[in-house]
Amino acid sequence: MLCEFIVHSPAFGVSSGVLLNLEESDLQSIAATVDRAAGEAAQTGQDFHETLPYHLVSTALPYALLSEPLTGVASQALEDYPEDQVEALQSVALSALTSTALEIMKRLPDIGASHLNETLNFLTSGDIEARSQALISYPMMAETLVTNRKFRAIIDARSELGPVIADELGLTAAQMRVYSRFERAISHLTFDPGNSDGATPVKRRCVTRFGHATSMNNIQSIAVEAAQRIRFDQLPAGADAEAHVRVLEVLDFTDTALNFEKTLDVGPAPFDRIFRRISATDWGSARSRLRDQKSKMWDTHDYLRNTARYLTSAILAQKLQDAEGIDMHRISSTAHQLLSEEELHADDAVYLSTFADRLQEKAWMTCRSVLQVIGEHASLKTIAEADTRWHHTHGQIDNEMMAIQQNIEWAPLLDEIQVGSLVAKELSSTDALIQQGRRENHCVGSYSRHVLDANHQALMLLFSIESPDGRILSTAELTGQKMQIQPDGPSYSWQVTQHKAKNNASPSREAEAAAEALRTRLEDLSAEEVQTYADRISTNQGNLKEKLSRLVNACGANICETDMPERTMQLIAPLLPKSLRGLSAADWAEAAIPHDQDTNILPRLDECISKLSSDLAALEPARETEPSCP
Repeated sequence: MLCEFIVHSPAFGVSSGVLLNLEESDLQSIAATVDRAAGEAAQTGQDFHETLPYHLVSTALPYALLSEPLTGVASQALEDYPEDQVEALQSVALSALTSTALEIMKRLPDIGASHLNETLNFLTSGDIEARSQALISYPMMAETLVTNRKFRAIIDARSELGPVIADELGLTAAQMRVYSRFERAISHLTFDPGNSDGATPVKRRCVTRFGHATSMNNIQSIAVEAAQRIRFDQLPAGADAEAHVRVLEVLDFTDTALNFEKTLDVGPAPFDRIFRRISATDWGSARSRLRDQKSKMWDTHDYLRNTARYLTSAILAQKLQDAEGIDMHRISSTAHQLLSEEELHADDAVYLSTFADRLQEKAWMTCRSVLQVIGEHASLKTIAEADTRWHHTHGQIDNEMMAIQQNIEWAPLLDEIQVGSLVAKELSSTDALIQQGRRENHCVGSYSRHVLDANHQALMLLFSIESPDGRILSTAELTGQKMQIQPDGPSYSWQVTQHKAKNNASPSREAEAAAEALRTRLEDLSAEEVQTYADRISTNQGNLKEKLSRLVNACGANICETDMPERTMQLIAPLLPKSLRGLSAADWAEAAIPHDQDTNILPRLDECISKLSSDLAALEPARETEPSCP
């Protein structure tokens, strides 16, 4: 038979559990045995449990049996227990608690919900008055005080608790002074006689996520952050209820700032500057301003992520050029030959393939350390201004960063055709795509890699839609997908997947009609015509070309180009804080970026390059002149 029990001893407080009675003793006999064991036990609940002559299934009562009278939270699970036995168990717990202790459990429901039996034991043993006062004085620390037994002796000895808590939270004396003010405000509002709901309104006022009040533990982590970032003189003054409410505005602002900081991922520096200049009376309005700024910068991470990626790739490219054992001129030359449809020497193909494979393994590498360097030199205002510049220029930057510097030409599929009153000119070289992107101020210049990936299953074509006198009206992207060939049906399905006028504006109706006519003309082509075009682009080196394309996409730039680091720094200089604009890629590559080992990218790049250099060196010494790459 399973029996739930609870007992109170002045020595070790309330202890409870579930025991297995194999002798089928009656409840009165079991109760007498439990009481006797409690009287014989030493100073701890563990001593008591070891004294019991029963097998213990659990050393704590089920939460449902005690939750309603102690915390005010009802449980339907009580229906499974005899009512009179439940009342008997609950009466032992209630009689062991002082009125103050019971009020604490009801006003701080978090500790009861998570650690009901430990809280009950904490408040019914030792110096009960001192322990109760500790929970009232430090409601955010309540769970730690209850569960970490090292605090019990300190509290029972009535020693100063503040320094011990400061050490536990990693706070200096000055920071602990700020943190204690938060505890004082929360304590006053939680235990205000006029507040019958305890900590719930306070938690809802401090931080509300998704419409629900957060936990006291979350509030404590925010309070610790705030204590580490502000001075005591920045806290609202006063000891009345209104002053305590104003103190909570500091926590609300801190939570907003921490969420914003996490979104941007540029480190704490821009937000530390904001924290330092807020006055004691300005926290509420400062929070409103910060929320407004956050709503305006909801997509700023795109600018930051891409800028950091470009910077990281430039640093990597610079380090590759400076590294011993890596022949970047050979890699660049081989990549150009590959993309120009020239036949490669076998050893050059292997060299380039090894280079692309090893770097692609590291393409996921974190850019956080670069982002945090940007954050250390920027404010939210300058980040927002740079974001605006990014949205106006990112098409041009993509156009230049992803462009292949050596012109590659390929045979067009349609070349130049009349579409209604307009002319559609197929863009069939990298130079043509780059020039189109520059003239029209969008990123079509970076699309050459997509066109060069043409195969029998899928392909992309790009056209300039022009007036009869040669004026560009728009740029159209059409993609073809192979279909199941049926008699009298099209062999490929063609779609106008993108169609933009200058500055990515919408095209005119006349240009849209021309693009649709162009799509119809492509669907009239036979499968043989389309596949012959794809075959002219695809070569036996297609697999290597695909590796190179993936590497370029991962790095956000054509990392094989020898002038890539210098070009990158020139392009992104307007997007960087002023103090960083004069740095070259070599400056970044040689700098010791001051961040912890988990985020500092330089050691990771060095490790990657060292491994790459070793792998490339293993391919030497002899350079074959024959045969050709199959």
